[in-house]
Amino acid sequence: MKDDLVQERRARERFALRLSAKVELLSASKYRVYDLVTTDVSGNGAYFPMVSPIAKDTRVKVALTLTSEFLKRLTDREGILMLNGTVVRTEPKGIAVRFDENNDSRYAGDS
Repeated sequence: MKDDLVQERRARERFALRLSAKVELLSASKYRVYDLVTTDVSGNGAYFPMVSPIAKDTRVKVALTLTSEFLKRLTDREGILMLNGTVVRTEPKGIAVRFDENNDSRYAGDS
């Protein structure tokens, strides 16, 4: 049973990527935006090291900056992927965010 859970958690390939990100709390009572950098990204989530971690189960909006020379040449800007998610794990040195399955992921600037 435990092996199945670990396999399910790792259903998507992970990449050791350092992507700049803005993580915004989606709470009516507390507004805050954190400038962070990922260390681990997959199709369904990311890990963000941080000094004062956000509480588990907190809803967040994540803006990941995707750098690409090709994208810069075509548009003269970087792509920003907008995703909603939930903090699923909090550790003393960071947080893990799971992106929503039905996320309407889009690049900033899309209509």
